[in-house]
Amino acid sequence: MKHAGRGDLFEGLSIWEDKKYRQMQGTYPVIFLSFANIKGRNYQTVYKNMCQLLADTYADCEFILDSSMLAEEDRKFFKRITAGMKESDAVLSVHQLPKYLFKYYGKK
Repeated sequence: MKHAGRGDLFEGLSIWEDKKYRQMQGTYPVIFLSFANIKGRNYQTVYKNMCQLLADTYADCEFILDSSMLAEEDRKFFKRITAGMKESDAVLSVHQLPKYLFKYYGKK
């Protein structure tokens, strides 16, 4: 949603020719994760870099914590998503963030 009004991102693409899609642009929350730059010589290094990427993604969504949309348990989990998080939290973080965004925006 932070790219609302940025039709220039899609100009020249066939999807932009359809008015329905132009009207939808910037109205749905989108999570972008790319592991393309996650490199490392061993599992620990790759894992650490992946956790940092996930933590940065959650940091971009900290505005959710300022709302009353999340239950206390969700807030606690959200705050556990850091570069040094447990593996179980890292795995769950990928599933939880879309749920938090849905609660905040009311759109999947």
